[in-house]
This record gives sequence, structure tokens and C-alpha cells, in this order.
Amino acid sequence: MSWFARIRNVIRPTHLSDDLDRELSFHLAERIDDLVAHGMKPDAARREARRQFGNYGLQKEYTRDSDIFRWLDTLLGDLRYAVRALRAAPGFALFAILSLELGIGANTAIFSLINAVMLKSLPVRHPEELMVVVRDSSKTATNPIWEYVRDHQDVFSGTFAYSPTQFNLANRGQVRNVYANWVSGAYFSTLGVRAVIGRTLLPADDVRGCPAVAAISSSFWQTEYGGSDAVIGKTVALDGHQFQIVGVIDPAFFGLDVGAHAQIYTPLCAKTLMNGNDKWIDARSTWYLHIVGRPKAGITPAQASARLQMLMPGLIEAT
Repeated sequence: MSWFARIRNVIRPTHLSDDLDRELSFHLAERIDDLVAHGMKPDAARREARRQFGNYGLQKEYTRDSDIFRWLDTLLGDLRYAVRALRAAPGFALFAILSLELGIGANTAIFSLINAVMLKSLPVRHPEELMVVVRDSSKTATNPIWEYVRDHQDVFSGTFAYSPTQFNLANRGQVRNVYANWVSGAYFSTLGVRAVIGRTLLPADDVRGCPAVAAISSSFWQTEYGGSDAVIGKTVALDGHQFQIVGVIDPAFFGLDVGAHAQIYTPLCAKTLMNGNDKWIDARSTWYLHIVGRPKAGITPAQASARLQMLMPGLIEAT
């Protein structure tokens, strides 16, 4: 019997039962007629035929199993039972549904976190090479510390600093915050991330007195500008300040922070434009920057750490 016929039999159990009754009755009648033809009385032939035939209900069940997909029939039976049970106790049904929703949501959230932290690699060039520079228990640094490390280290082929932040896109009225990153000039070149149109931020963009420029994510480009190539050269208002868009970042890049996707990238030097002075950049007690480096070929993490520790006396004195 074809798989289509077996599925149809599962869906139409009454029709299948009627067909089986007709088929079994036919075989039983054939046996009775054969016994009568051999000289047995009709009543005796009927009893003998039933004895030879065996348990009618059991034979029907065996035949039915060969005409259906048993696993599908069991599944549908369990579903029908579950529906009847839930309809009989609507309060329990609501509780069960909410429990399932919470369980599925929690598992989805946990998987998303594990996927981002353990399973999914950073969408950058050779992410396994990247090293985070920390001092003792502090995971962040001041800008003076960053500039000293940048100017005096000799173990990294590329190094950068960045800091998560938020900008308000609205000039007035309701606040529209967007997640963003302050980044140093070598952020994209060190990571090996490119722009799909325009360019990324460059070291030349991150100098004192820098112009207000920004690179935007592909998703921000699509939602705010409809994916138009004419976005290059347009300005976007960030906390009331106009920044010129110079490029759209590769959509595969989601940033370095788990669970967050930066929509706008602006150079560190632009903090002066926001604050009106260099106070924030030169502050020796404002810890907000993460420092990341890519070691030169042949430099091990232990060698890089030892070399950076040799910078500590001068770093402490300078900052």
C-alpha cells in the first residue's frame, strides 16, 4: 500500500474501519461457503469458520496496522487526548501554554548567548589572534593610557581602542537612542573589516581637531536610508551634532560586544566636538576604553604580555 493511502487511512479512521469490516466479513463468508460446499450444515460451518478465523477484533487490528503509519496514528491519538484534556481544564491549559512559552523563550535566549560567546566566531580576519590589553583587574583604560600604549608598544601589528556608547538621533521631541561605538582610527583596519560602499574610518580621521565623520552599519543604512548609495556624504544628527557619513560597514560585522550591534561608529577624537573641549579625552580618571591588539607574526601571548609589562613604569609615570 502506498504511503499516501496509509496517511489517508490515519486521517479517515472510520472509513478504514468500515473497509476492514467488509473485507473480513467477505473472507469469513467465503470460508463458510467452502465448508457448506463440503457437506457441513450452515450453523456448524459458521461456528467452524469463526474458530478457524480466530479472534475477529485481533485480526482486524493486525490488518489495520499494515494499512496505516502506526507512529502517525499514535501521534494523532496523543494530540487528540491532549486537546480533550486541555479543554476539560482551561486553567491548566493556560498554565501549560505559558510554561511552554517561558521555557522556549529561556532556551532560545540561552542558545543565543552561547552561540554568540562560544560557537560563533567574530566576523573579522583571524579572530583567534586578537588580544585584549588589561591592567591587573581593570578591563578598561583612560585615553592617556591608550595613547601611551599605542605610541610605545612594539608587539602588535595593529592596535585599537573602542568604547560602547549611545547617541540620540532626534534633534527635538521624543528621544531616539541608537547603540554606537567610539573607535580609534585603526579599529577597522586591525580587525580586517571593510565597507560595502564608501570607506571605513581611518587613522587620519582620529587626530585632535578631527572633522565630524561617521561610518554606519548595514542595518542602519537599510532602515534609515533605504539602502541608497547616495548616503555617502549625507549627515546624521548625533546628540544634536551633525556627522558626515563616509561609509557603510560590511553587514557580516556585528561588533565586538556580545548581545549588542553598533549602528554608528565615530572616531575617538570627535568627543571633543561633543564636549566642546579636550577635557574628557585628556582625563586621567575616566576609564572607558577597551584596548585590543593583533600580535606581530611569531609573537606569543606570553611574549606580548611580558613586553607590555616592561612599559608599565613609563606608562604609570606618564599617565
